[in-house]
Amino acid sequence: MAWRITLAFLLLLALSNLALDHFGGQISIDGDAWGALRQISACERRTKRPDVVIMGSSRAQAGIAPPVLDGELSARLGREFITCDLAVTTSVPLEDYYMLRRLLDDGVRPRLIIYATADFAFNTAVTETNVPVRDNVEYLARLSDLPDLARTHIADGTGSLLASSSWYLDFAAARLVRFYADRRGFEIALCRLTPRFGPCPGILPDDPTTVASPPTPLRAYPIDAAEGWYPLPEATALSLENSRWQYTAWLAHYHVAPDALAYLGRLVALARAHGSGVVLLNTPILPQHLAFFPQLTDYVTYLTAIQQFAAQHQVPFYDEGLGYDDDIHDFADTNHLNYWGALAFTGWLGIHVVLPAFSPTP
Repeated sequence: MAWRITLAFLLLLALSNLALDHFGGQISIDGDAWGALRQISACERRTKRPDVVIMGSSRAQAGIAPPVLDGELSARLGREFITCDLAVTTSVPLEDYYMLRRLLDDGVRPRLIIYATADFAFNTAVTETNVPVRDNVEYLARLSDLPDLARTHIADGTGSLLASSSWYLDFAAARLVRFYADRRGFEIALCRLTPRFGPCPGILPDDPTTVASPPTPLRAYPIDAAEGWYPLPEATALSLENSRWQYTAWLAHYHVAPDALAYLGRLVALARAHGSGVVLLNTPILPQHLAFFPQLTDYVTYLTAIQQFAAQHQVPFYDEGLGYDDDIHDFADTNHLNYWGALAFTGWLGIHVVLPAFSPTP
């Protein structure tokens, strides 16, 4: 009797996993609260052959405007041009590698990948432990990736050896039991049927279509979720203070971690193996951002590491971090372009980076 019950349980588990793999796409997307699956799904719904895929952190998600890029390049090339923005908040090379692998496994073949580097993303002893990274990786990584994950810092932020071990067990359970992994998605699906029931008002996600301007309440900037663009409003005293608080922690004991460069190398190799070109891009920051590093020379250390990586892997690197724009009116804080800054920067990006990659050589 015991082995029959066990066999029946395993059979039901396998059937539920199979059903969710085929029919539970939106449930998984809703379950991933930090948006990696949402960005991938938005791209896949548009095309299997995007011209450009943008990857990186929220600096790229807010600072590069795919509708502007598509409009500019469509007009200049005389054909439809499609950009997907796969950048997500706090992303690091480990997470970006898994995102690209997921996209390629789904049959999407980008022509060009613009990878937006960010100083904090290479200080992985700190930033791999960020909650958005850990939660997204639970959806993006495979069970076979567990040995690689154990060599990273991803579970360090859980606070103790016991809690770190619990994260690995939770990750394994989520990969083996899809219903467990998608439990948040199931809650949201049920609450959409009865949105006013019990805890549902607090469970249902807020899906805004605009972001409000703090200094001008009647002004709102449109979010373009289909193309993955989530613009930001103007800088305020609060947003500048948030930058100071956040990046003083994220840039602490700064060094460019070998594991971050190793995962970036794996990303470049994977892209090339599937016929995609890659360029690296350092997005604009304000000079005030340098004050958050333990030493001013740490930013030079970051740039030098990326330049050496680009030379070693023969990848073009466009450094627009300092000097491109130092007007605070184009920024949401010290390191994120706002809506207006994104429009201007995307115009520059289209002409100087993307167009040469798609123009026929003489």
